[in-house]
Amino acid sequence: MQHYQERDPQRVAALRDQVATYKRKLAWLNLRDNMLKDGATPAAIWRETAKLAALSLAGLPLAAYGNINNFIPYLIAKHLPKSFSTSARK
Repeated sequence: MQHYQERDPQRVAALRDQVATYKRKLAWLNLRDNMLKDGATPAAIWRETAKLAALSLAGLPLAAYGNINNFIPYLIAKHLPKSFSTSARK
């Protein structure tokens, strides 16, 4: 590194800036360097995105069932105390 610093300090400074920017972006995205795959092509990224979208759509009915199934007890628990408190006051 010392050799390059003496020969071409501007290039070394530019490289330091690029590395700092890279690390800052990784930190902002909560990623580590080893999480990134080497040679990720746009086709591979789209394929992975499509796979995750299909998985999300496949889980959607189960998520909808869970929301509906938990919403009914929520409504009961929300309105039941109100009905008891108004009937007790009468």
